[in-house]
Amino acid sequence: MAKSKTERGRFSSRKKMEVVLRVLRGEGLDLVSREAGMTAAKVSEWRDQFVTSGQAGLKSRDAEGRDDEL
Repeated sequence: MAKSKTERGRFSSRKKMEVVLRVLRGEGLDLVSREAGMTAAKVSEWRDQFVTSGQAGLKSRDAEGRDDEL
């Protein structure tokens, strides 16, 4: 059975944005990361990418090099 993107550790830019916005709105980093099933370090990385580059900083590249769509 093929693993989903989240099981492989890949998240869409939409999911990343949802997680980052929760943290920026004041929810605790540990709580948000635990509920999303990822490390606090990864959420912090995404937050920093968003602060630096906006939504474009959260776009992933798939195996063919295409940007994920929102």
